[in-house]
Amino acid sequence: MGKHIPIRECICCRRKDEKQNYCRIVKTKEGFFVDSTHKKEGRGAYICPACLNDPALLKKRPLDRAFRQKVPEGVYAALADAREGKA
Repeated sequence: MGKHIPIRECICCRRKDEKQNYCRIVKTKEGFFVDSTHKKEGRGAYICPACLNDPALLKKRPLDRAFRQKVPEGVYAALADAREGKA
């Protein structure tokens, strides 16, 4: 048997893929962060690269649904930076 590969689902389009292919946003007691290591503690949500490039991401606000609360605009700005490879 091969090694287990964790599969995650995009909160925007519901596409399933390997965990390493997604951008993870995590909510901790300190706030929301883009988790590039995929190892931070806290509630996490995954967004696929195709949805990161979707200009309607800010309009759909999938993170608000995933975390069941209003997510600050700065998190969406951090996602834009992650999309451009800055984070």
